Amino acid sequence: MADSGFTAAIIGLGQIGGSLGLALRRSGFFRRLVGFDVNAGRLRKARSFLEPAASAEEAVRWADVVVLAMPLGGILQFLEVTAPRFTGKLYTDVGSVKSPVVKAAGRHPGIRLVPGHPLAGNERPGDAGWDADLFAGKPYFLLNPLGGAEADLELVAAMVRSVGGVPQVVSAEEHDRRLALTSHLPLALAVLLMSLLDGSDLPEVRRFVGPGFRSGARLAGGSPEMGTDILLHNRGNLLPLLKEFRTALRELVAALESGDAAAVRELLQSSQRRYWELFGEEP
Repeated sequence: MADSGFTAAIIGLGQIGGSLGLALRRSGFFRRLVGFDVNAGRLRKARSFLEPAASAEEAVRWADVVVLAMPLGGILQFLEVTAPRFTGKLYTDVGSVKSPVVKAAGRHPGIRLVPGHPLAGNERPGDAGWDADLFAGKPYFLLNPLGGAEADLELVAAMVRSVGGVPQVVSAEEHDRRLALTSHLPLALAVLLMSLLDGSDLPEVRRFVGPGFRSGARLAGGSPEMGTDILLHNRGNLLPLLKEFRTALRELVAALESGDAAAVRELLQSSQRRYWELFGEEP
């Protein structure tokens, strides 16, 4: 892909930020790539694919395009405190909840921002999760630009395509409502599943763990800081789903307690049907 001619800064080099840096270095989309992370060891490790800055502000000064890849709380603080001082830059973020990002940037009309969220990731936090192929073939949600022009959206979309992502423009409201079900509820359930385990039993339990348990628990292996931000900032959409889940759980418990095979079978059949409708034809 052609060099855009711009310099980009990535603030935050955790799993997503570091993976994006690796992918952008490989694609050559930006002429120069700089970055910053509060973790000094992680920043040193990133020297293989970007130029380290001494601070977030220094990285922003060098850049034309700034990618905010911190946990959501850090993104919001940056938009409130730092971004208004550098309004000539084009910002994009990778936060998993979009409405708070839009609100934070909206309080400072001079900020040029294309909110974003790659629907990609793995259970390994920090630099252990760096993967240049993380975004390949994955949806990458983008919102219409704030304080900028359509050209800003086009530039960020081109960046996404350069790392193999598939840009999809959505509203903040639809994004947060849909992701509450497809991403944030699964995170909450994975955390609750792991909470049932007693730490002293883990060596023995490991002998009995198969792909089903690991699939259900996978999201619990991610960053607690990031997970806290996600669950709290999207709780307005998440809480009704958790309450629906609680009701469904009570119904299953009641069916099992009474030995109601018909009710259990009906639940399994309806769930199986919806699964294959969502993911493809039944084999």
